Amino acid sequence: MKKITIVIIGLFVLLAFAGTAIAKNPTETNKATGGGTFLLRDFKDTIGFTAIQIDDQYDAKGQITIQYRNNEGPEGPGHNLVKVDVTTLVVEGNKAWIAGVITKSFDPSFVGDGLLLEVIDDSPDKLAFGGGDVTPEEARNLALEKFEFESPASISGSIKVS
Repeated sequence: MKKITIVIIGLFVLLAFAGTAIAKNPTETNKATGGGTFLLRDFKDTIGFTAIQIDDQYDAKGQITIQYRNNEGPEGPGHNLVKVDVTTLVVEGNKAWIAGVITKSFDPSFVGDGLLLEVIDDSPDKLAFGGGDVTPEEARNLALEKFEFESPASISGSIKVS
C-alpha cells in the first residue's frame, strides 16, 4: 500500500510539473527588440522598440520610440519624438513586422494614426517604417500581409527577432 501511495504521489507531482510546462503561455514566444541609430535624409536618428506577441491572433504589446535629429518640431528642439503603442507583431524567420498607434508626435496631427515598422535581424540589421498617413487598422493589415519596404536602412545597434 505504501508503494502505491508513493507511486501515485510521484505521478501526481510529475503531472503537475508537466502541466506547468504545458501551461506555459505559448502566445508570448514571438518577440522583436532592438535599438540604435540609422540614417534618414542624411541625419542620424535613433530608434528603440520592444514587441511581444500575446496571442495567436498576432496581438502584441510593447512600444516604439523614434528620436528625429533632423526635425526640430513645431516647438523647437527637444520636441521631435514619436512614440507608438505596439498592437501587432508578425514574425517570419529573421524578419518582424510591428504595427501600432502613434501616441505622441512632434506633429500632433499624427497622434492616433498607425505606424508600421519592418525589422530584419541580419548582418547588418536593417529597418524601415512608415506611418502618419494610415489608420491603425491599415498598419495592422500591412503587418499581417508582411509588407516589405523597398529600401530598409542599416542600423548601428542591435535587432533581435525570435
